[in-house]
Amino acid sequence: VRAPPALCYAWNIFKRIVDPGIAEKVKVAGPSETLALLQEHISNDQIPAFLGGGLRIDGDPECRKILAPGGPIPDAVFERFLQLTAEKQQVAGRRGDPRREEVRKCTVETEQRTGCGLCWRRPRSD
Repeated sequence: VRAPPALCYAWNIFKRIVDPGIAEKVKVAGPSETLALLQEHISNDQIPAFLGGGLRIDGDPECRKILAPGGPIPDAVFERFLQLTAEKQQVAGRRGDPRREEVRKCTVETEQRTGCGLCWRRPRSD
């Protein structure tokens, strides 16, 4: 939804070479087609107002109380991610499953953080 024109153009070309079953499942909508596409699957009162629907949470058209606005990853969330990753490694190690993939260890560097295989970079928050 709200895809830039270049992406819509690229998808219209690319979808001709992918499997028809996949092309049928993927929908790319530019700004003018976004609301119509969403309304095919969601009632208008559940579509946020910033996308053209009628949903506002406490008067906020972007519904920031229920939709993540993006931005830096909070430290508490990042630390929880590290904890869960470490626990997963311990459990996988106890099972001795030879098929398991190696989970990259997260590193906390002075200037940036790199997440386990997710390739995110988080600027240092001072």
